[in-house]
Amino acid sequence: MPIRTRTAVLASFAVVELGFLFFAPRLWWLPLVFAIAVFAVGMTIRARVELEGTVTIDRPLPEVWGFVTDPAHIPLWNTRIVDVRLDEPLPLRVGSTYGYAVEGRGRRIACHAEVLERKDLEMQRTRARIGPILSIGTHRFEADGERTRLTAGTVAEVPYVHALVMRSVGRERLRADLARLKAAVEEGTAL
Repeated sequence: MPIRTRTAVLASFAVVELGFLFFAPRLWWLPLVFAIAVFAVGMTIRARVELEGTVTIDRPLPEVWGFVTDPAHIPLWNTRIVDVRLDEPLPLRVGSTYGYAVEGRGRRIACHAEVLERKDLEMQRTRARIGPILSIGTHRFEADGERTRLTAGTVAEVPYVHALVMRSVGRERLRADLARLKAAVEEGTAL
């Protein structure tokens, strides 16, 4: 939720709360109960969030494919993912699984991912569950001479309250992750 929207919501809540304190002091708790109820409903209603970004990497397709589809490389370009654990040896195939931990807000959340679809040198689709969020991530690869165009997308079913933040913050994080991925592959960070 943008800062202006959050500020407006908090200011509105404060005005309503002050009104209750002034005009109905015995009902001071009513706006608070209403806010808690709205939050609880927002956690039970699910919303769909779709994010997509594209980056062109100055490396040939096989090199980019190998880097992106190796889960051990994910922490090099996604700063929230740590401790990747492969459940089986590479190369990944449909049905392969791996675990990892997501770090944020001072917490670590264990996650599990499974490869749903894979077409060598073209695309890979993975399903992951991170706490209450179920997401399907897709990486599509296109050769462009000696360069590679990578399109990364995520479709997630999240609690409505999370969707308000994920739509704006998620786009910025995806752009930053793709920029780090481009730098890591082009600089040969893990090659």
